[in-house]
Formats: sequence, structure tokens, C-alpha cells
Amino acid sequence: ALFHVHEPEGQEAEAQFAGILFRCYRDIQKREESEYVLLAAVRDNVCYRMRIASQSFERLLQAVFPRILRGDLPFRIALEVDITPNDRSRLGASIPILIDGVPRHIMAMSQREA
Repeated sequence: ALFHVHEPEGQEAEAQFAGILFRCYRDIQKREESEYVLLAAVRDNVCYRMRIASQSFERLLQAVFPRILRGDLPFRIALEVDITPNDRSRLGASIPILIDGVPRHIMAMSQREA
């Protein structure tokens, strides 16, 4: 059997990824009523919506993170290392998300005003 792995690349794919990342974050944030949510939960939703592997998610997040921080994309983002013991148990054996070589566990995101 042949498997096709979708590998979106380029600034257009990064902008699309950032928009889907924000929508997935907001869905989870509203459901959990918490500003910070588990990055792994957001990753799972983004991967499902975009039909990409977790490695593609990490690569795209690594690409858009500095672009968001510079103000090139219309969002604000915080990727944090901190994690509560309860969240740590919820993560279980999920694949860690490394950004700038550091495992990130929780995130917050907002839309920048135009």
C-alpha cells in the first residue's frame, strides 16, 4: 500500500497553518475555559484538520513562531514549558513538541488587532 504524506511548505502554507492553529486553540480554549491549553491537544486538532503528521506540525510551528513574534502574522502567541502535574498525567506518552530545542507543553494565542 502507498501512503501519501502531505507536506505543506512556504509562506502561504505557514499563514494557513497559523490561522488553523488559532482556530484549534480557540476551540479548545472555549471548551476548557482556560487561557492556556495543552499544546499537544492543539497539535492533534491541527494535524487532523490539515491532514499532516506531527513532524510537519512541529516544523510549521517552528517556522511561524518567530514570524508571529515579529508581527509578520496577525496573531500573538505564547508557548510555555510550564505544566501542571494534572496536565502532565493527561499528556501520557504523547510526542513532545520541541521549539528552539525546548519542549513546549502549553500555549496561549490571540488575534492581533489590524
